[in-house]
Amino acid sequence: MQSKSKSNPMLIGVAVLVIIALILAGLFLFSRSTPPAEPSLPAPAENAAQPAAPIATPTAGSTQNAVAEPVAATQKESAAAEPAAAAPAEVTAITRTAINGREGPSTSYPKIGSLPEKTEVVVTGKNDDGGWLLVKNGPDELWVSGDPELIDVDRDLLANLPVMPAPFLAYDAANPKVQEVLDKIPLVVHHEASNTCASNGGLNHLLPGVVAGNVLGPHAGDFVLGSDNVLFKVDGGTFVLIRENPVARFEGGKESLPLAEALNLFARGDIVWTGSFGEWPARGVPGCDPAAKP
Repeated sequence: MQSKSKSNPMLIGVAVLVIIALILAGLFLFSRSTPPAEPSLPAPAENAAQPAAPIATPTAGSTQNAVAEPVAATQKESAAAEPAAAAPAEVTAITRTAINGREGPSTSYPKIGSLPEKTEVVVTGKNDDGGWLLVKNGPDELWVSGDPELIDVDRDLLANLPVMPAPFLAYDAANPKVQEVLDKIPLVVHHEASNTCASNGGLNHLLPGVVAGNVLGPHAGDFVLGSDNVLFKVDGGTFVLIRENPVARFEGGKESLPLAEALNLFARGDIVWTGSFGEWPARGVPGCDPAAKP
């Protein structure tokens, strides 16, 4: 009996150890099979703002596109909302008589062509007072007088046309010598054996019989440059300066000089007119110089 009572505590101790071991093993296995709990987040409020999307670093192209696209969309919406404006009606005119075409809105500009009577043209602009019209005749664009006696056009339609700036004038139109050449000196056409009247007063007032290729000089005296005479030649609707000696050339070997350059030579006194008004017989064309008395 004594030995049995001594063994009971030992057995109890072993049993306790086994139980503790089983509990620890169970806890270990439980911890391995159960995922760790995630911390709970508060439920989002019903009207909470959504998180902003990541902001990409802008490049030059992307920035331009980001700005351009909304603007383009706005412009498209505006265009769709508003009816397209009607294109302005084309303004046409018809010449009542043959008129000169010029580089600019004044007789101070060189003549660059002419329009026969009853020529229909498209009017594209006007000068500030409406006295001159910029017209298109086929591919050519030129200025013509807006005088109602010279050209027939609906004056009400002219009010809608733009005012066009006058081209730069390459010579001094106010110079007295230039004015003589353009508007005063009687001119003749040089033919092989005779002369005919080209103008009663300057290059701006040619008579109808003058045609391309005609060579013009003063009715009295000569146009003198240095030791040689010079003449005007009708060329492409305007004039060029040539030497009377057909083999002579200007500086740089040029066969001719443009009108603006020629007029500057007159203005500086490099070209001198040796004649005078009313001189007779001069080149002997009656009536060419209104001041001359045969």
